[in-house]
Amino acid sequence: MMPLHVEWDLLIQDAAPIGTLQAPLVSWLGVAGLLALCLWQTVAFLWRSRHLSRALRQFSMTLQAIAQERRAHAPHAAVSDPWTNRSRSVPREVNSRDLKDVHRLQAIVEQEPSLADAWTPYRHALITDLPPWYAEPRLFSSQPAADSFRLEPLLHRRIHLPSYQQLPSLLTGLGLLMTFIALLIGLSHLRAEGGAILGIQGLVNGLAGKFLTSIVGLVCAHAATFVEKHTTFTLAALHHTCVQHLDRLFPRNHTHDWLAGQSSGQARALTAPVTRLS
Repeated sequence: MMPLHVEWDLLIQDAAPIGTLQAPLVSWLGVAGLLALCLWQTVAFLWRSRHLSRALRQFSMTLQAIAQERRAHAPHAAVSDPWTNRSRSVPREVNSRDLKDVHRLQAIVEQEPSLADAWTPYRHALITDLPPWYAEPRLFSSQPAADSFRLEPLLHRRIHLPSYQQLPSLLTGLGLLMTFIALLIGLSHLRAEGGAILGIQGLVNGLAGKFLTSIVGLVCAHAATFVEKHTTFTLAALHHTCVQHLDRLFPRNHTHDWLAGQSSGQARALTAPVTRLS
């Protein structure tokens, strides 16, 4: 086993494994560590976000397929064209909301558990409008889909986004730390003997390489920020598409909102204190 001072002397020696750029060996080890940390965290982030992106894309495609099926089976009505004075057949809006559509979406959620945290609150927000006995029940949403089918629970289940958002700061801080360590190593060789300063040649020769870890840290930080912003934007766009499809398939029932407002108003009136007229 090598003595400790021998190992330290080996780490502070200047080396040029790539080209002619000289830097202490500890700086090259720091560069390797920064690259490994950035690559590890970025690959893990992309792997987890890819699974969520695939689930959202499949959910969106199913919603779009349901909408197309409803338009295909919708009854048609004759509408006169003012330009040609001819009537043409256009599909009417379908107001029936079969429970089988919800069961179909529920089956996808069971196959992709990552969607459960967002789908469950939305499923509870659906209300049933009981029609006559000869018609199928209709489903409406008691609130906008964006309020219940939210993106944050989806991200927190698969991706710990706050920790990855701190990665650029961590990489920058580690790069600066390694730079100060390299400068400290270079300055530790300086000593004054009489009127001369010895050791300045070793500091000047490897001075450029001592900033290598800061440069690599900044480059890795910008790369991690770009990957995080681009990935979250893609996930947000897919989530927005799903929300739009859900609002079209299961629109809000404003009659239910009015009744809820009337009920809350009556409850406040009953609980209000009685004041006497003087």
